[in-house]
Amino acid sequence: MKLLKIFLTVVFAWMFIFVPTQVSAESTTVILVRHGETPYNAEKRWQGILDIPLNDNGLKQAKLLAKSLKDYPIDVFISSPLKRAYVTTETVAKSHGMEIAYTDERLREINFGDCAGLNPNEREARFLP
Repeated sequence: MKLLKIFLTVVFAWMFIFVPTQVSAESTTVILVRHGETPYNAEKRWQGILDIPLNDNGLKQAKLLAKSLKDYPIDVFISSPLKRAYVTTETVAKSHGMEIAYTDERLREINFGDCAGLNPNEREARFLP
């Protein structure tokens, strides 16, 4: 039986989430991780597909994640192409002496359209009567 451990960084959760899953006769563990904090997260702005990079706290979170997973065997690293996810994944991959195998557009966050970049007060002022 082959055990494959896959690391994915996604952009749709609200905190770091580790979801191990068993698939078919062969065992596959998928680790889903949310990217570190961005300035938009700190300001409660919807990012969606906007390519907002990590802030200092987000970089620190990525390093802490890498440290916590350092001794956990991972076979492949896959990331959203968005900078915030890519840098988070890259930080963990480097701690394993590895690189990101590929990015996948399907791991991008949804497009918030005209709401992208707006905080709750701005959304309310713009779209509610």
